[in-house]
Amino acid sequence: MIDAPRVSVVLPARNEAAAIASLLSEIAAALAAIPHEIIVVDDGSGDATAAVVAAAMAAMPRLRLIRHDRSCGQSAALRTGILAASGGVIATLDADGQNPPSDLPRVLAPLLAGE
Repeated sequence: MIDAPRVSVVLPARNEAAAIASLLSEIAAALAAIPHEIIVVDDGSGDATAAVVAAAMAAMPRLRLIRHDRSCGQSAALRTGILAASGGVIATLDADGQNPPSDLPRVLAPLLAGE
């Protein structure tokens, strides 16, 4: 059984098939000690982003995929993911890997301490 998530990580993604699998693994590793979920919102990608995420879901039970049938923009994708999140704390990261997931525990620590 999976613990209820304390943290929800929301990733708005559009055409990130090349980068998203490694990013998901990095997030999962960084948050291994914290009950979490990862929500990828595929914002109308024209590449295999959704397929890559769907394949990763088999090995990552805390991974969820939500799809927009057309691109609605990053803000709409964030909104979709945030509304779907069940963690008490929500973190957002760009799906292109610009933000290092290894920073998440340090950034989240003060928020989780106040829960």
